[in-house]
Amino acid sequence: MIKRICFFSGGFAFNRLIRMRFYEKIFPKNVEMFLFTTSKYDVKTREQWDLKRTKVKIVRYHPVKTMFDLRKFCREKKIERLVNLGAPGAGIPFIIATLFQKTDYLAGYYGTVFKYRVTKTFFQSVKKFLLLPQYLVVSHFAEKLTFTDIESYNKANVLFLIPQNRINYSHAPVDTKLFIPKKSSAARKKLNLPQNKEIVLRVGRINYGKCGDILVNLIEKNPDKFFVLIGEWLEEEIPRRKSNNLLHIDKKSSKELVDYYNASDLCFCLHRHGNGIGITAEESLACGVPVILPDTLTMQDSPAIIKTPISSEQVDKRLKEFFSLPKKERKKITKEAREYAEKYCSDDIWKKEYIKFHLT
Repeated sequence: MIKRICFFSGGFAFNRLIRMRFYEKIFPKNVEMFLFTTSKYDVKTREQWDLKRTKVKIVRYHPVKTMFDLRKFCREKKIERLVNLGAPGAGIPFIIATLFQKTDYLAGYYGTVFKYRVTKTFFQSVKKFLLLPQYLVVSHFAEKLTFTDIESYNKANVLFLIPQNRINYSHAPVDTKLFIPKKSSAARKKLNLPQNKEIVLRVGRINYGKCGDILVNLIEKNPDKFFVLIGEWLEEEIPRRKSNNLLHIDKKSSKELVDYYNASDLCFCLHRHGNGIGITAEESLACGVPVILPDTLTMQDSPAIIKTPISSEQVDKRLKEFFSLPKKERKKITKEAREYAEKYCSDDIWKKEYIKFHLT
């Protein structure tokens, strides 16, 4: 059993903080946890990593020096295992940091690996394709690999030429004790949202990969619906729009998001990043709010999951079909959404798998 584990992140990201909090909760108390990160994205990194039992080390980012800082840190702290929180490109620094040392590393692939037409431009697709040789090297040096995309998981042993027993499948679980159903009218009153409108929520970046182009089109086509978008808006990919039926908020904490989910009728979780469900979809379902997801999703079907092709016309059609359902049927779907999250996505369901993968 691993007793000293270190996670690496190039900078702060909210979904990575959620992962760290989950690990803090499930790992045995005798496991020492470390986080090695940099100030690459924000100088206020230390304030953002709000963790209880993890020892956080922050260094000034440098494309070369950082990996040697990481190597020194692992040696001094006698780290047994390194794990990436973000892109698997961290595997290159991991190789440098662990070579000829008593430290191994795990490679996590969060999102699709073998699809290249999910980017907005040809240049971005080529750039994504050229990562494959790097991933191949990273995978061979890694102790184990994990994938959140089932298609990538199924192809990995052939395309990466590694044994199946070194490959794991898992997706980020949701805290079903934090994300719970509440009365919609009370949540709307608290947030000052309209009581007489049907509300569609989007949590996460507004960019091409997360189907921001389709979302903007949906807002224009449905002036009678109210759209709440919470997350960074990447204007170089999706031009910002202003509309009377749109509210954009840069960010909210997990506790605050619970009210926004409960104030909503439907959550837009469509993405071009493979077949995974995504943490925001899980949070929404845990609050009893149905979600829109790609029809390539490979998880168990549910009336609370509205599957659709990546198409503005089809998404608009599914949205209108959902809101035309009788209130009694929509109330039943709300109950099924919560049950789905508890059965397939909860912390409790995934706890043993995560402990086994990370610590054995």
